[in-house]
Amino acid sequence: MMLLGAVLPIVFVILFGLFFFITVKIGKKYLTIKITHWLLLVYVGVLVLASVTVPLFAQEHGNIKSVQEKDDHDEMNDPYSQLYSKLSNGEVAEIDSSYLQEERNFEHYSNKSISIVPNTINGPQVFVERKEKADATIEVAIYSTGLVVDELDFSSLLKPSEVELTDNILTINSIYQEFNFAIAGNGYPVRQFTGETMFEHHSFRSGDSFVYLRIPSGIEIEGNIDALQLIN
Repeated sequence: MMLLGAVLPIVFVILFGLFFFITVKIGKKYLTIKITHWLLLVYVGVLVLASVTVPLFAQEHGNIKSVQEKDDHDEMNDPYSQLYSKLSNGEVAEIDSSYLQEERNFEHYSNKSISIVPNTINGPQVFVERKEKADATIEVAIYSTGLVVDELDFSSLLKPSEVELTDNILTINSIYQEFNFAIAGNGYPVRQFTGETMFEHHSFRSGDSFVYLRIPSGIEIEGNIDALQLIN
């Protein structure tokens, strides 16, 4: 798909050049056209060419989908508020599966205590629930509010936070990612008919991350307890 997107613009340019050359030859033989008319023809041709080629570069990833963004000012529809509320109340079963990035288990944990070390600067919020049974398994679920730009969902590009267990130390860190977006909009001639303003409003929702831990009964939790949110 990327190769096709790279070749097609070249093909369009060649075809447009041939069309322009033939049109000029025919025009010289049969018609008398002012230079302003030729400039207008070239301008229209460039607009048509851009309209055809821009969609080819709009999506490099086939899993990018269009979504309808809800009003972020409505707390009931805000993904961050929804996730925070449900996680802080231990209502993980009620969370939409689309927010779940990754699940993993650390089995056969035999230590009497565990030190949880989250990155308190750029790391995710960490919730800890103590299970009623001592099954020697630490359960980890990583959630994200997703990444949406102008109603295009780029959540699949986000990498989940790193959770590693070494002896009795559980470290949690987010992965730094940098994205560069090129947003294509309608040109001035099109905006004259659609009524769009030159300065468009672009919506953006960043990928806030949450880590939900379920610790077996009987294991003492150590580390920076103030950086954790314990579920009662």
